Amino acid sequence: MSIVLLLAQLLVQLTLAVVIVAGAGFGMWLLWDTTVGPSARAAAARRRPSGGARP
Repeated sequence: MSIVLLLAQLLVQLTLAVVIVAGAGFGMWLLWDTTVGPSARAAAARRRPSGGARP
């Protein structure tokens, strides 16, 4: 097998790995954002004083 085919196969595998990892990360973020996210944001907004950064 020539070196060009080996490099092409490696490139395809690396690209596939990056796509899978990015897709899994995005899926976990989407799951968090649709389940825990809104309540976490609401809790953070409640903790913040209504005046903002001013005392």
